[in-house]
Amino acid sequence: MSSGFVELEPGFIDTEDIVAKLHFLEHMEQRWPYNPAKGVPLTERVTRSLARLPRELQKYALAVFANVVYLPDMLLKESWSYLAETIAQKIGISIYDLFQKSHLLEVDPSGLISDLLHENNIHGRLDTDRFSRLQSIEGLAEGLQVFGHSDKPEENLAREIQLAFNKPYWLVISDNILSGTSLKSYLNRCRRLICAYEHLGKPKLIPIGQVITSAAEDNLGGEEEISFALRFDERFRVRLDNEECAFFSKKETLNGVIRLSEWLAKQEGFVKDERLVQTIAMSGDNMALGFKGGGWTIVTPNCPTNSLPILWYEQKGLYEGPFPRIMSRLSQAKGGGEGMTEGAIAVAPRVLRKLGYKG
Repeated sequence: MSSGFVELEPGFIDTEDIVAKLHFLEHMEQRWPYNPAKGVPLTERVTRSLARLPRELQKYALAVFANVVYLPDMLLKESWSYLAETIAQKIGISIYDLFQKSHLLEVDPSGLISDLLHENNIHGRLDTDRFSRLQSIEGLAEGLQVFGHSDKPEENLAREIQLAFNKPYWLVISDNILSGTSLKSYLNRCRRLICAYEHLGKPKLIPIGQVITSAAEDNLGGEEEISFALRFDERFRVRLDNEECAFFSKKETLNGVIRLSEWLAKQEGFVKDERLVQTIAMSGDNMALGFKGGGWTIVTPNCPTNSLPILWYEQKGLYEGPFPRIMSRLSQAKGGGEGMTEGAIAVAPRVLRKLGYKG
């Protein structure tokens, strides 16, 4: 990192050990680049971010940037083999049999299923005799509706539906389970479909995630046991009332980071950003600390909205965080999930009759 940062306030820089932490982060990123940054070096991105902030808040931004929990793509991909082995051992079967007996569902479709199969050396992911292509609960619900309302023979779709429900396990796959909100809703929709179509099979839900937080565990409560690779508790969370936060040497720094986060959330461009309107509404607050007040500093290959927006928010002319999100995944709003599930449940009697069930 440039020694120019030390000139901001030497005492603060030394107390919070910012130079050493930023150097470490810089070396991490040189080895495992943060792809959404499009090749722009970390030093340049941090400098750009600071330039958009009030001078009295710049040091707190440095403190946040220096305490990022950086989880590179390589580390997360390797977690898939660990997760498959862990689940297979719990059930008492081989990894190969686990995938033979599981229907795969992705909470936020982004290629996780392909990664999971690839990292576990499972071939034939496009083989429709082994894996149904209805690999999200929305896709499955839509397929059920199409099949139920169609007057034409839909043999391929019938096979896809039966293949999904005949599997004894449904692996519900997530990358980041940080608030638990999306997964909780997703599992509920899965249960309702399984109940409506129980004559086709009663698969057991097995949710898995690369990353989970203690907050998500609390939110999920009595949900099915979740298998995960990495877990982060309150020590990794920035909140005003969090005495367990382990990032900063002084409470003053934590308070300053909160002020910095509130500053960004109050900017007109942030409040009126069309990409964030639905997300802020679903968050139930001003999202100063991230979605559902996350307050995390976790940075994955696409920085999650549950982490502090000061890390990932980007708007030309207003502010550009050093770990920008890919805009296509910015909104938390999934849209139509509940309605799609209701439609699939409503058409269940017709679907079952067409599949030969006479109950």
